[in-house]
Amino acid sequence: MRQRLLAREEAGVPQDDSEADWAVYNRMRPRRERIPRNHFVVDTSQDITAAIDKIVRATKR
Repeated sequence: MRQRLLAREEAGVPQDDSEADWAVYNRMRPRRERIPRNHFVVDTSQDITAAIDKIVRATKR
């Protein structure tokens, strides 16, 4: 997460302008809400094809 926030900050893309830096993330982290129902976690930093296939199979059940 830290690398992602730093990369966003360094890229300087106007549409991605945010004050949510590492310090903000750490302040908010203890208050994060758990997802109460079954769900899929998808790592979007990698190829998501396998995850999409898994989700499609699950929705067809």
